[in-house]
Amino acid sequence: MNCLRPLLSIVSAEHNWRRLQIGIVAFFFVFLPLPVFSQSPGPSLTEEVAVQNALAHNAEFKARLESIGVAQGQVLQAKKPPNPTLDLSRSTDKLFENRGEGSYGVGVTQEFETWGKRKYRVKAAQANLEKIKADVDNFERLLIYQVRQAYFETLRAEKQKKLADEMTGLTDHVVQLDEQRVKAGDIPEVELNLAKVELGRARQASRSAENQARNARLRLNYLMGESIYNDFTVVSDFSSSRPTDKTVDQLIAFALEHRPDLASSGRARDVAAQNTNLARANAKPNVSVGVEYSHDRTVFEEDSFLPRGLLDSIDETGNSMRFSFSVPLPIFNRNQGNIASAAADQRASENLFAFTQETVRQEVASSYNNWISAMRLRELYEKGILPQLKDNLNSIQSAYELGGQSILAVIEQQRTYQQVNSQYLDTLFEMQTALDQLEAALGGRLSDVK
Repeated sequence: MNCLRPLLSIVSAEHNWRRLQIGIVAFFFVFLPLPVFSQSPGPSLTEEVAVQNALAHNAEFKARLESIGVAQGQVLQAKKPPNPTLDLSRSTDKLFENRGEGSYGVGVTQEFETWGKRKYRVKAAQANLEKIKADVDNFERLLIYQVRQAYFETLRAEKQKKLADEMTGLTDHVVQLDEQRVKAGDIPEVELNLAKVELGRARQASRSAENQARNARLRLNYLMGESIYNDFTVVSDFSSSRPTDKTVDQLIAFALEHRPDLASSGRARDVAAQNTNLARANAKPNVSVGVEYSHDRTVFEEDSFLPRGLLDSIDETGNSMRFSFSVPLPIFNRNQGNIASAAADQRASENLFAFTQETVRQEVASSYNNWISAMRLRELYEKGILPQLKDNLNSIQSAYELGGQSILAVIEQQRTYQQVNSQYLDTLFEMQTALDQLEAALGGRLSDVK
């Protein structure tokens, strides 16, 4: 027995160490705060407020706004002429005969741009500024569309969660009823088990819908530039709009006038045209005009070829002005490559503008057709399918409570009810998506179309 004591003490120490580890882990789980999402309802958030928050706080949109300042600086710089050149010169004979001879000069040279170079450069910069503004407007258009999509995706997910909770409540009522019937010996226990399985499936569907709602909220917070823990309650509902009296041609005409990406494509075409003009102007040389003042000092001394004493040293100074005119000779480089490149870019911008026009037409027509189709399907659900489905479910449940239906009929009807209502929510979301796509394709609200 004594020989086993060391072994028992080791086992006891190891057991105590494991208990300590478990206690530490439990402390962390119980007492340390974990990042969780709030379960209580947050402040109300409408679709319009969500869009406003995104335009105010979205970091990428802020960066796009700063690009306007970049383009404005480029316009300012394009207006500036070349700077003059200051020329300073000094000559001396100190390293050689050191007789004090030398000179110094001060000059200024100014380059003058010819053939409208600055004019074309300014026009190109101004057209680029307008293009950047249109690009920012287009990013705003797409951001608004994305925010609306995320908002109504959150709404759909929460409605799916509510539907799943409703099915969970109905199934739980069936389980409680079956438990009483099993105790009374009215039904076999297998029916109770089927009801419990269906209850587990309903709870799982509820958890899945809740996860989808959380992800949709994360997406919306990301677009609004908010924290992932920002809580809110969506209060806007799916649109109940009816078909517009405007024709597709009227909608397309409105879009061609208001779409910012089409405006950006048009400004890109203007930029390319001015760059072509500038490239051709750059083939012509600029001229430089200069003026220089110089002061010279010359010293003459006795030389061996003159009789000694005949000529003493002479110290002579003088001032002079020099005017210059210079122009490069365009013999080898006449900017041929840049001219060809600019011309190709101009042709490409023309084709891109035409393509963007066709894209606008296609997007308006397609989104309009999708919107009309979704509205018709919604009316079919609301006027025919859903009311009949609700009546069928109530009838089956009442009959089951009276013992006139089997549990399988109740389960089947409840699944049908949940599936059809889920499809109805998808239809509402698709209708809202089609409307948002149509307004994004228009470049404005549908109500703005005159």
